[in-house]
Amino acid sequence: MGSASAVVCHGGSGTVYGARAAGVPQVCVPLFADQPYNARLVTEAGAGLAVTPTGRPADVGVTIGTDDVTRIRSAAEPVLKDPSSRTRAEHLADETRSTATCAELLDRLCPRG
Repeated sequence: MGSASAVVCHGGSGTVYGARAAGVPQVCVPLFADQPYNARLVTEAGAGLAVTPTGRPADVGVTIGTDDVTRIRSAAEPVLKDPSSRTRAEHLADETRSTATCAELLDRLCPRG
């Protein structure tokens, strides 16, 4: 993922965290579960944008409609062109790398020996 210019995803935790760890900006198109929350966090962090799907027939769950394709592209273009999204994503990657692991925290809380 680190060689990608941007990631377009539904905003699932695994992909969002993977892109964050790789320092890659994102365009999130959330459909359900934690995805809208994750997309909001990506946007608030300045590491990408979110596109809320509009193709929602009343008898179907959240879906991506024809009009959403243009909206996704419109969100991807500034994420790719504006260096601030990449810069912020790289800053978050640095922050992620500097965060203590669970093992390191446990060693601090319960030193061995």
